[in-house]
Amino acid sequence: MKPRLLTAGLMLVLFSAALPLSAEPAPAVPESKAGEEATLQALYETLADRKYSEAEKAARLAIEQYPEQIEFYVCLDQALNGQKRYEEAEAVRNQILTVWTAHYKEEFLDAGMPIRLRTWARMVTYTPGFIILSCEYFMPEELGDEEPKITNYYKFIVHYGPNSKDVRIFKLEHSNIIADYYVIGELSDAGHRQVVSFGSQKPTLQDATAALVQKLKEEMEK
Repeated sequence: MKPRLLTAGLMLVLFSAALPLSAEPAPAVPESKAGEEATLQALYETLADRKYSEAEKAARLAIEQYPEQIEFYVCLDQALNGQKRYEEAEAVRNQILTVWTAHYKEEFLDAGMPIRLRTWARMVTYTPGFIILSCEYFMPEELGDEEPKITNYYKFIVHYGPNSKDVRIFKLEHSNIIADYYVIGELSDAGHRQVVSFGSQKPTLQDATAALVQKLKEEMEK
């Protein structure tokens, strides 16, 4: 199974998006591949139901069967983060990077580093007003060809509803124009603005997510 947009399938499940029915009969799928796809879809649905312990067990079994398929590691990462077992999730994160480097990186670079394949979804945070999909870059995203550069480490996709217009994009950025400086910035049609600063210390994905959730809740209360 080829690498795909790891966030897309999950968000389709989260918001129960319906895909158009094809007038053509579906092509025959090899049994092994069909089983792999069905396992992955079931995992997405289990994660969307927030049954993280169940998803963890299923992901571990799938990894034993498909050890080179990165998406099952991604599901395990999400399941562990969903249970707040962050130290174990960081160990899986390292496995994801190892698998990606061995089996996906070359194709990714040859394809020109497509934006949709630069990150994987590590956490889904639910609040009464929005859902945050917290993603990490396989390779930190560098902006600019000369020093000092801006480097993006995390990407946060905030969904207020199922439509694209209901989405906000944030990134954890690092710059060293004067000194090391980490900040979550928002990208929008209106431009760029800094939202949460962390000073010289790079936050973990979990801490950055918590800080962004707090900031967005404060915005909603105004």
